[in-house]
Amino acid sequence: MYTEQYCCINELVMQLEKKQQQTTQPFIRTLLDPYQFPDGRSFFDHRDSQLRGITPVVIHNNWLAGT
Repeated sequence: MYTEQYCCINELVMQLEKKQQQTTQPFIRTLLDPYQFPDGRSFFDHRDSQLRGITPVVIHNNWLAGT
């Protein structure tokens, strides 16, 4: 069972990889650093980034309840 987000991202990646075969521009994908791009729980509850002295670039707005 896949979520809508997972399906859309995978479809996009497959399209980009197909285009890459037709061009000389490489398509490179990698995982984001979890301390620079933490989810809400890692940042607010576990304080993973702060404990390592890292200022996040973006905090994913998930694991949050309320406004």
